[in-house]
Amino acid sequence: MRQDPQQTLDLLERALVFDPHNDLLYRDIMRVQDRLGRADAIPRTLALLTTRLAELGEQPTRETLDLATRLLQRHTAESTPYSGQALET
Repeated sequence: MRQDPQQTLDLLERALVFDPHNDLLYRDIMRVQDRLGRADAIPRTLALLTTRLAELGEQPTRETLDLATRLLQRHTAESTPYSGQALET
């Protein structure tokens, strides 16, 4: 049986009620948001994690920050038409 990404996202978001500081849950949420084509939700998810971890004096892990960056860069690259010129970095 194929998984329904929206159902998966709903379940992950419900899990946050029980474990609102779980970095791994937020990573999974960002991956599903990406899969659903909701890249605009990824920064909001990261901001929510950052806020919740700040309550504990913590910060998101490097892995979580890197994942968010990769997902957003991929989305940007996919949505930017290639003009035949090299992109500046």
